Amino acid sequence: MASRVSNYVHFETPEKPDSLITFLENHGFSNTQIVNLIRRQPKLLVLDAEKTLSPKLEFLYSIGFSRPELAKILSSYPHLLKYSLEKQIIPSFNLLRNLFQSHDKIIKAIKRHTGILVYDSESYLCPNMNVLRGIGVPESNILMLLNCQPRALLFNPVRLKEIVEEIKRMGIDSSTKKLLIAVRALRSMTKSTLEKKIDVYRRWGWSDQ
Repeated sequence: MASRVSNYVHFETPEKPDSLITFLENHGFSNTQIVNLIRRQPKLLVLDAEKTLSPKLEFLYSIGFSRPELAKILSSYPHLLKYSLEKQIIPSFNLLRNLFQSHDKIIKAIKRHTGILVYDSESYLCPNMNVLRGIGVPESNILMLLNCQPRALLFNPVRLKEIVEEIKRMGIDSSTKKLLIAVRALRSMTKSTLEKKIDVYRRWGWSDQ
């Protein structure tokens, strides 16, 4: 295993990669998951796993993730391990707890997009929620969107404002769940991609209306 991870970072001695590998194995990571994690975040190899990584894993266990679940999440999104537990991960979790008022919904949102714990909420999540509140989207619908599609609220608020204006021009009622579907759809593509798709319908004889 150490020889496989040496493809990503050079070490004078094998102690560092060996200690990380042992640490991850002890937490239930498979060989494939370990290789995937290190390939995506090779800098983890230079950290003191017990000092730096262990508190983060213990916190994530404490909020309800099992070892198999956490191994799967972190091998897919090792980016999470780069962030401070005290300054980023815990404050983000506490924000979600205040919003959802439901532990199960928090866990589901994190599973759907683990990045929800590392985005700057003051720059993305909170401003985007305020954009939707400003056009009359019910709080329950905003939280539904956050729970089901966290990425839809974790991007540049300027772009969300543009999307909202486009949706308003379409005449979609902001109080309905149809607006959530529209946000997700327009969020998933660039303006040029949207225009190309609309052009297909125009060629079929559809009017812009």
